Amino acid sequence: MPPTSEIEIIVRVHRSDRPLRRAVESILAYPAAGAVVVAHGIDPAELDLPDDPRVRIVRCDEGVGFSGFASNAGMDACEAEFIGLLDSDDFFEPGALAALHARIMQTGADGVIIPLAFEGEAERTRNPATIRRTRLDPARDRLYFRTVPAGLYRRETWQGLPVRFEEGVPAGVDQKFSALLYSSGIRIAHFPRDPAYVMCDDGKPRVTTITRPLAEHAEAWRRLWYDEHVLAIRRRHRRALAEKFAQVHLLGMVAVRPNQSDWREGDFEFLSQLAQRVSSLEPAVDRSFTRVRQNVWDAVLGADLDRALDAQRSSSYLDWRLPAHVTGPLQRNFWLRVRLDGVLSRARDRFDPVWSATRRGSTP
Repeated sequence: MPPTSEIEIIVRVHRSDRPLRRAVESILAYPAAGAVVVAHGIDPAELDLPDDPRVRIVRCDEGVGFSGFASNAGMDACEAEFIGLLDSDDFFEPGALAALHARIMQTGADGVIIPLAFEGEAERTRNPATIRRTRLDPARDRLYFRTVPAGLYRRETWQGLPVRFEEGVPAGVDQKFSALLYSSGIRIAHFPRDPAYVMCDDGKPRVTTITRPLAEHAEAWRRLWYDEHVLAIRRRHRRALAEKFAQVHLLGMVAVRPNQSDWREGDFEFLSQLAQRVSSLEPAVDRSFTRVRQNVWDAVLGADLDRALDAQRSSSYLDWRLPAHVTGPLQRNFWLRVRLDGVLSRARDRFDPVWSATRRGSTP
């Protein structure tokens, strides 16, 4: 039997007290879209869902507590031409799916990245921060900084990847999936002023934010850098992936754990070993680091927690902004380039009548 909708959005739900109806109704607001709700380890009868033929329920009792199993069950169940993901805590802004559908049809892209917004916040962070809108490149346009593959994609694009969502890990299930997705040579578009995917904090812990030992929490990170498909990525793309990984995940972990008491036994050793692995694969990964980040990175490589925390506490304005290497400003991912591209991207929206049409409430 052919699918009842042109678009199917996978919604994974792990607890019956999630605001699932809000998420699904935001999908059904677009007549061409349907929801594939994956009941992961819970009785579908407990779910609060709209009575609509465009809602399909998939029961998944494997790997409860590990959302990669639910993601793959949903992807396998999809039959529509276009598919995407939505967490049960979140929702689409009005017109979001209509805009995504129009963009993917107009551009001929294999996927369109949806803008992200946080509930209650007016300003969006441009991610990826690029002036370009179509045929984005993972290195040039910093696609790897957008780990979550939220948006709309052709079903065969996702199902044709050599990897699936990571199973058996509590967090980071989309790390490898998105890295290979962006590196696969597909045509990707992004229109940052279109209606957004809204991320919410309803006061209940998400599966991926529960505090765990780092070796458990970051197992997906370790697997990423030992995967044969990741190691085979084009060199300049793999370096861009390594830089994003070092800046956001490895150095970011030091930033969110500023005190000795934040680190369990074995945590920093795990982080250091992973940093050493990334550095061995991409020795120039630190070429665009600022002085503070370079100092923290050197301490992580040297497995010196005290030195890493001291470096992270630096209050020098210049050390946080000036490059550690003379070639830093020439690197594509240098912080100045990121901010400059964000400014240019906003300027394009303001002065280009084609791409700014959605600001006036229409979809070109």
